[in-house]
Amino acid sequence: MVQVTNRPEDEQQPMLPGNSCQDLPNDLKSTQTISITDEAYRVVASAMMADPLNPTNDVIALSLLETALMNRNVPLAKHYISSLQRQIKQDNALKILVTISRWLYMPEADQQFNFEPSAPPLVDNADERNDNWMKEPLQRLRDDILLEIDKQGDYFLKQKEIEDLHYQDLLGITTRDTLQLSNEMIAYCAIMRWAVKECQRKALSFEDVNIKAVLKELIYAPRYGLMSKREFRTRTVESHRGPDRIGLPGEMNERILAYITQRDKKKKDKNGEELPYKMSRERTKNKPNKSQNSQPMKEKVIINCLTCFSAVFD
Repeated sequence: MVQVTNRPEDEQQPMLPGNSCQDLPNDLKSTQTISITDEAYRVVASAMMADPLNPTNDVIALSLLETALMNRNVPLAKHYISSLQRQIKQDNALKILVTISRWLYMPEADQQFNFEPSAPPLVDNADERNDNWMKEPLQRLRDDILLEIDKQGDYFLKQKEIEDLHYQDLLGITTRDTLQLSNEMIAYCAIMRWAVKECQRKALSFEDVNIKAVLKELIYAPRYGLMSKREFRTRTVESHRGPDRIGLPGEMNERILAYITQRDKKKKDKNGEELPYKMSRERTKNKPNKSQNSQPMKEKVIINCLTCFSAVFD
């Protein structure tokens, strides 16, 4: 058995030059480590930004966006937000909205934990070091999604994914004047389905008091004043209680019924006022393009003029 008592002199020397962390005072070692990590992370992130992925699959784009958000990589997050803005369509709008809502409405108490990066954040400017840096670009993506939903309100509000939306998103959708609906009962049924699912998420029974508690301001979102008296007073719809049985104040029910009655007589309600919470306001309808409609008329005028000239000179 051979026992080595002395190591060669060169093996006792540090592998790095004399500016390694071992040569620094204790209070500077952490600073040195951070700077090394910072530099390494920026090299990797810069390489990713030099040739970022441009996925056409929304699932992949969403996954990459969440990775960028978790690591506070602002340039990459903005890149994938822009990518998703170009991919918004009927079959993925709600899916994208559900995903980004987790970041838009995250409680402040959880932000530091969820946004704590494994390496220093990569930012375009000093303002983006704030935990709320992602709110503005994500809000723009949300606004684009709501515009898409506006165009096909009937379709989107009948989808099961509507039940998974955040409260603020469903409230934002159903209170928009630009939401295109063929009937306000579609909005009402979507809200009630969401309320039942929200009770399940909160482990609450489906009692009226719990339904009303989770609805909050959503109880005023449907335009009740645009419903027929029969619709408003229906006992059940899609296994849910009808509009006048979900907990609206008694005087509000009476006022809505009075408004509908007077409306059917081509008058406003007895006080000469619209219902509160925009409950009697017409939603904006898609107006036909005047230039497109006037084009056939212009063509007819030209043809008639040519016909007249031909008849005169003949």
